[in-house]
Amino acid sequence: MKRLVFVALVVVRCVLGESAVSVYDIQFVKDPCASDWSPYLGKSVKLSEVYVTSVANSRFTISDSAKVAAWSGVVVDVPRLAPDLIQEGQRVTVSGRVMEIMGETRVVDVRELLVHAEYDPAA
Repeated sequence: MKRLVFVALVVVRCVLGESAVSVYDIQFVKDPCASDWSPYLGKSVKLSEVYVTSVANSRFTISDSAKVAAWSGVVVDVPRLAPDLIQEGQRVTVSGRVMEIMGETRVVDVRELLVHAEYDPAA
């Protein structure tokens, strides 16, 4: 039964054209001298339970871990983001489209934004 459910989820994602990825997947390029653009450019993605590492106005940055490192973050643009909805340290799931804007890799056209939990440094 578990296999059937997993297969059904994969089929749904393929039909909708959405890929479940990590921030690392979005940011990693084999040869940054040839092209520094994300291999997911223009594609719909879902990043599950990633960490919010910074918040500013209608955008925030996410990372696979609560620790910030070079090229480990992606900016999420949410033009109508309610103040105080997203806070640094939270874990979130985000679905949207990957774009490169002004030298930054971003997730735009956000279709899903789910807050899971606060970051607990003791965990």
